[in-house]
Amino acid sequence: MLKQSHVAIGLALLIAGSTVGCSSSKEADAKTAVPSPAENQAAMSASPSPEVSIAPSSAASPATATSPSEQSTVASQTASSATYDPKDLERLKQNHACPACNLKGADLSGASLENADLRGADLSGATLTRTVLNGANLSNANLTGANLTDAFLGGANLSSANLSGVNLAKALFSQTIFDQANLTDANLSGAKFAGASLKQADLSRADLSDVQIVGATIPTTFDKANLTSAKLVGANLMGASFDGTNLEQASLKSAKVSEQQLKTAVMKGTILADGTTSK
Repeated sequence: MLKQSHVAIGLALLIAGSTVGCSSSKEADAKTAVPSPAENQAAMSASPSPEVSIAPSSAASPATATSPSEQSTVASQTASSATYDPKDLERLKQNHACPACNLKGADLSGASLENADLRGADLSGATLTRTVLNGANLSNANLTGANLTDAFLGGANLSSANLSGVNLAKALFSQTIFDQANLTDANLSGAKFAGASLKQADLSRADLSDVQIVGATIPTTFDKANLTSAKLVGANLMGASFDGTNLEQASLKSAKVSEQQLKTAVMKGTILADGTTSK
């Protein structure tokens, strides 16, 4: 019996020691336990993956490749923000000819471009202040938003050119051709036209205040344009439209224009073709 008791006590102590050992082992394991799947996911999100940390190569990886539609959008945005082509600019300087060239936003102020061939060229937003363009061919050119203040355009051909919103203040036009040109919203204040041709040109909403048009042929559209204090002495205005045009203080002396054409124009102190002044 005593022997059996000793054996029982020994077994009890052995079992207790095992239990304590297991508890200690579990506690130790808890301290160095492997994170749960959720903890793993959080850790991966917080730190960069091995693939991202790889040094970039010359070839684009599939993870960063853009779709054809995205590439098209990026290309379109790049094209829309593009400026002039340096090669085209150099070509113009060397040859005085650059038809259909990209000269968008170029600074050509004060340049001598007499008799230059710029047919169909893109000069939108270009700076052409005091630029000499006498005899230049700018037919079908895009000059939207360009600045041609004090530019010389005597004998230049601007037929069918887009001059919408262009600044032509104080420019000189002697024998200049503007046939079928778009001059809507253009600033022509103080400009001088001598023998110029504006057949079927659109000058709607243009600022022609203090402009001087002498002996020019102008069967064009002046609807809602500002011709305040303009001088159209001797101009041929037959066929021109003056719907809502401001002709206050303007001079139409000796001009070829009918009363019907001026029926809806705003006139106050306007000198009419026969020399009389409107009230």
